[in-house]
Amino acid sequence: MVKLEKVLLIDDDTTAHYLNERIVRELQIAKKVQVLHNGRQGLDYLSEGEERVCPELIILDHYMPVLDGMEIMEALHKSGRLEKMETVFLLLAAHTSQADIL
Repeated sequence: MVKLEKVLLIDDDTTAHYLNERIVRELQIAKKVQVLHNGRQGLDYLSEGEERVCPELIILDHYMPVLDGMEIMEALHKSGRLEKMETVFLLLAAHTSQADIL
């Protein structure tokens, strides 16, 4: 199986962090798993220098305080960084409201 260099998990919920990180590690799909605890940390991490290895997969929570998953993606798009990234984004939401279904 081909391993990804890096997977980035961005979520403010500790239970979701634990479960998602455990799944990624047990499936052994990545050489490195980076965990961040809010959207601001995630955006700062992704906006830093080009020398950093960009994650091939980013799993992020849709609903977070400070910056949510969509706001992170919008900020990356506005900065022009999103188009330069060869990254798959997986946006997770644990809400069951009918309004949340896209």
